[in-house]
Amino acid sequence: MRETPETDLLTEDITGKPVELMLAGRDCVIGYPMHNILLFKKQTGLSLFSAATWDRLDFEEDSEIWTACLWAGLHQRQADGSWASPFTIEELNRPEVIGLGNAVRVHNAMFSALTNWMPRKKAGDDATAEKKILTAVTPCQDPEAVGTAETSSASGLMPTEGLASSAVSS
Repeated sequence: MRETPETDLLTEDITGKPVELMLAGRDCVIGYPMHNILLFKKQTGLSLFSAATWDRLDFEEDSEIWTACLWAGLHQRQADGSWASPFTIEELNRPEVIGLGNAVRVHNAMFSALTNWMPRKKAGDDATAEKKILTAVTPCQDPEAVGTAETSSASGLMPTEGLASSAVSS
């Protein structure tokens, strides 16, 4: 399946502009569509949908996981439908490919690409989640009354509807 300019624009609108970087004198694009995420999981057994995995993506702490993430992200769909990376994992481990002076720039490009491709919350999700949290932590039975809760520095969240002012202490 060859991408058309229309699908390129749609992909760019969803994931942001492609993240480009130079490795060993080659211009490369890094991204994390589902194929690349699955490559990473197959290589490492870890999921890029887990925050704990993102904590492990540190060149100094776990260079094998970091390099596997870079390698997976470098895979691009080819005209024949196959996927290929300009470098093998072994090549990425050579000092002349990334280099210590270039590692921070590569790391930043990798995280930029990761954040571009990860799912985002829908616009209403924050308000819905906040309402669910407030419902869970307040004694209000009516979820619509949750919006009337106030915060007190002494006692945290407390409902203000239906309480006499003398019952509320500060």
